[in-house]
Amino acid sequence: MFNLILAEASLELVPRKLRKHPSVKGHAKRFNKTTGEILLDRSYHHTAMSRNSNMNRRGRPDIAHFNLLLAQDSKLNRAGLLRTHIHLMNGGWIKVSPSTRIPKAQDRFNGIIAQLLSLGQQPGKADFFTLVKDLTLGDIINEFDDELVIMCEEKGSSNSLFEVLSEKQIPRSNIGNNDENRNVTIIVGAFPRGEFISELNNDEFIHLSISKEPLESWTVISNIINEIERYTGI
Repeated sequence: MFNLILAEASLELVPRKLRKHPSVKGHAKRFNKTTGEILLDRSYHHTAMSRNSNMNRRGRPDIAHFNLLLAQDSKLNRAGLLRTHIHLMNGGWIKVSPSTRIPKAQDRFNGIIAQLLSLGQQPGKADFFTLVKDLTLGDIINEFDDELVIMCEEKGSSNSLFEVLSEKQIPRSNIGNNDENRNVTIIVGAFPRGEFISELNNDEFIHLSISKEPLESWTVISNIINEIERYTGI
């Protein structure tokens, strides 16, 4: 089994200090919501955000949305070998069921996540998304207790996931069956720019860099899933 963590994702409700701004109020009114019931989204709230500091990593729900579309529709997920998780930049863990079909429309996705964050549960009775509050990235990694943890970053020392899996002798045939201790966690940043800011004891992690140039997270995830599918023969 492969646990994919979209780390430090820019998913949050509009902060209180921005809720009175006209761009936020107008956006909320469009969806018949209060300003505290919508996600912070730079596409709509750029003017409000530009007047406040520490906003350069925030307001990008599109990153998590696009990455989830890629992961959930992959052959790896369809084969039952992938579990996708979202770590929230402000703390928290969203578990994504393998059967979840991600809405293709950004506004629809934003609405579901906003309700999840504000009420603690998603619309309806399905458990496609499950929110666990107040967990750090380190807490989530410890929950899995996987044998191998791979962190994708620009300054990583390894450059091929296929080779890493081979060197660590991760089984190709029985992943996801009875050998749970051979599971693998892969961490990809879901923020627009910069480096990871989570405090991690990552000395034993494999630090993977698939390119010498900075890449968008969806490019990294596409490469990772392709490498795993090639390795497992899916």
